[in-house]
Amino acid sequence: MLFVSLCSGCASPYRAPIDPIDLIHFKPDCSRKQEQMAFLNQIKPTANEEFFARNEIGLFGSLSKDREYKRMLSDGSIEYLVNQNIILLKQECRN
Repeated sequence: MLFVSLCSGCASPYRAPIDPIDLIHFKPDCSRKQEQMAFLNQIKPTANEEFFARNEIGLFGSLSKDREYKRMLSDGSIEYLVNQNIILLKQECRN
């Protein structure tokens, strides 16, 4: 109970979740490389976001309405997809 009380104020350290499907279907646009690079770096999960997602999935499981996103956040899938898109952008737009 104490842990839940302590974390209730910090239970939402997340930014608005991006749909993983959008990350899977990301298309580099070399004319907007800097914008896309900034966007991808901005949505890269922080260690705190991953930590809280792991704890929330472990504690509350299916109670979360964005459970699948938090599962992917906690297991590193979101970070992997973001990093792959950064690599793709760098390879496609070598200017």
